[in-house]
Amino acid sequence: MYDAEWVADIPKCGIYLDATDFFATASVNGDGDDGLPALAAAAARTGQTARPLPVLGMVDAETVLETQIRAIEHDRQALRNLPYIELSKLFDEEGLDDLRTIFGQADVDGVGRVPSQKLPELLAELSLHIEGPAELARLLADLQKDGSSSVTFSEFVQAAYLVEHAQSLAAQQATLNGEIAAD
Repeated sequence: MYDAEWVADIPKCGIYLDATDFFATASVNGDGDDGLPALAAAAARTGQTARPLPVLGMVDAETVLETQIRAIEHDRQALRNLPYIELSKLFDEEGLDDLRTIFGQADVDGVGRVPSQKLPELLAELSLHIEGPAELARLLADLQKDGSSSVTFSEFVQAAYLVEHAQSLAAQQATLNGEIAAD
């Protein structure tokens, strides 16, 4: 049984009581003078029967956590197994030239890789922004098949596309929210 303070049919503060004990001690005559809650007295008058609270058990937290980790790893592996996407399908030739220039300036050794930590700076040159280290880590985990600490040109182009696409969707959502608010 739930014994609580109610305001406008909404419980604000209360506790669950074992109905067996609650009804067993209710006032038989229902006058409420024996110090018992009025709810128990009213229940005794109406002849309601006690129904004990069900026994609740906890799910094994380790099993739940392991299941969720396996699901996340499965999803990430599926992303890594996606087919190769031609870069020319992501950007036009002029856009790819801009990306090559920015990447080439960062690749001072000429090895075709730049440190992963530089990715936010490179994207910022394109007016694209990554929201913090967690988003960077998530983006790198989705892009890099080898888990290295550097980014190839192909990974840079894919990152630029994904961030640009996400920002475009966010801008569209903000526009829709503004239109809805204006109505």
